[in-house]
Amino acid sequence: LSSHIFCVDGVKVGVLGAVTEETRYIASPGRVQIEDVIPALKREGQKLKKQGVKIIVAITHTGYDVDPKIVKEVKTLDILVGGHTNTFLYNGTPPTNDKVEGDYPTVVERDDGSTGLIVQDFWFAKYLGFIQVTFDSQGKVKSWTGNPMPVNHTYQEDEGMKNVLAPYRQIVEEAGRRPIGSSKVLLSADNKTCRLGECNMLNMVADAFFAYYADQSSPDDTWSNVAAAVVNSGFARSSLPKSDQLTMFNIMRALPYESSLVVLTLNGKQLRGMFEHGVAQFTITSDPRGEFLQVSGMKVVIDLGKESGNRVVSLQILCTKCLVPIYEDVKDDATYRIVSTTYMANGGDGFEFDEDVKKETQGVVDSEVYLPYIQKISPLKTAVEGRVTLLNFPNSTSLSRRSDENWKYEIWV
Repeated sequence: LSSHIFCVDGVKVGVLGAVTEETRYIASPGRVQIEDVIPALKREGQKLKKQGVKIIVAITHTGYDVDPKIVKEVKTLDILVGGHTNTFLYNGTPPTNDKVEGDYPTVVERDDGSTGLIVQDFWFAKYLGFIQVTFDSQGKVKSWTGNPMPVNHTYQEDEGMKNVLAPYRQIVEEAGRRPIGSSKVLLSADNKTCRLGECNMLNMVADAFFAYYADQSSPDDTWSNVAAAVVNSGFARSSLPKSDQLTMFNIMRALPYESSLVVLTLNGKQLRGMFEHGVAQFTITSDPRGEFLQVSGMKVVIDLGKESGNRVVSLQILCTKCLVPIYEDVKDDATYRIVSTTYMANGGDGFEFDEDVKKETQGVVDSEVYLPYIQKISPLKTAVEGRVTLLNFPNSTSLSRRSDENWKYEIWV
């Protein structure tokens, strides 16, 4: 269902939905085709207008970095309720210490004289978005007011829904409280920092994957079945705190995604190509990309000042047919075995592999590997230690924003 029409006080209000175009790569959509957002919304908006719809609201998961462009170009849109970048928009002094990244709503003035509004209310249901918009008789935005409201103790829970959830909440909370290990350091992954450089959170995860295979029996002339582990940076959602007790809840919140492990057998040129892909579209905008790679058993130097496709200036990997493991330069015609995830092996984050790349899996799920690893080596002390070096890191640039007889509607999001 691409849209739905609601009739409010005799006025037709159309609602559209859209996801980020990156869904093609960051999820496994199967046979679902992900269209380009702007042409699709233009088409659907025109369809709604032909059905007599006066007001159109888009509920999207495209990100605040692209939302202004969408509203600018899709002139049928009146309000865009956004997501994906977890952006906190607010007018005036916010009620919390959360960083305000723009006006609520962000106002887009279009060249046809119409106005579009963008709202977004951060993440984890911390706020309830509220905007009141006044439209003229033609369905054009005239004025607005509102701000996100913090969801706190001043609001009472719905007793009926609370009772429905109670038995399930107990099961989840008991499982979440189970102690797994401890950490003497912060394992950092908040604010998508792992997508901007080496991070100790995914160093730990990659170490766990590497150790799982290295600890298995291997041929007599090798000390490990694999030479390295490679993990996409989108694997981590948030940090693990420095704590005497890390619970299952802590870990599942930080690492919510599930994938099986897979061993890839590929040549050095193909391995280098993985890292080139990981930084081909490197960005420091509000939504950095998840294909940036984190490693164990490898060292990589990347020059972001070079053209895409030629940014990997040094790539080293541990030898496996050696008594003393040392880092050696990756050779294009040599064969390597690395552990990764089925998410990446199956095309997640846009990774593609030649037909001759061999993929082997034992069916083990990632959490079945990193949970025992955390239990075994706690307290965690994983460091950022120069596995990934970035040269010519770009300067940070702020996202440009524009903020410049009637119907009145309230939207709670």
